[in-house]
Amino acid sequence: FEARGYSAWDPSSPAFIVDDTLCIPTVFIAYTGEALDYKAPLLKALRAVDKAAVDVCHYFNPEVKKVVAYLGWEQEYFLVDEVSSDIRRM
Repeated sequence: FEARGYSAWDPSSPAFIVDDTLCIPTVFIAYTGEALDYKAPLLKALRAVDKAAVDVCHYFNPEVKKVVAYLGWEQEYFLVDEVSSDIRRM
C-alpha cells in the first residue's frame, strides 16, 4: 500500500519543453536501493562504459579524462501549469 521508492532528477540528461509542459528526466529507486526503472541501471552501465572507454583511449592519448554517451532511454516528470476544466469536474 506504500510505494517505498524515491524519484530523483537526473542531471546527466537535459530537461526539455514539449508544448507548454516542462519534462524533467528522472530515475526511480526503491528504499532498498533496487532500481524501479530502466534508467538507473542504464546510468550504471554508462559509468562502466566511460571507465572502459577511457582505458582504451589512454592507448592513443593519455590525456583523455572522460567519455560521454548522449543517447539513452528517458523518463520524465511532467509539470503542467493548469488542470483542464474537464478534469476538474470529475
